[in-house]
Amino acid sequence: MNRRNEKKYLLLGADGVPYQSVKSGTIVGYRRAKIYGRLDCSSALRAIAKGAM
Repeated sequence: MNRRNEKKYLLLGADGVPYQSVKSGTIVGYRRAKIYGRLDCSSALRAIAKGAM
């Protein structure tokens, strides 16, 4: 895959500053509902399987 076409993820560093990465993080969240969790939990795996993430 071409570097320009790679998906970018917005991550937060330990200092709270956002940065872009081509590799996804290990924790995801839905800010509006204040729901956060690990990508390997059962709910996240179901959402990933449905194509939601």
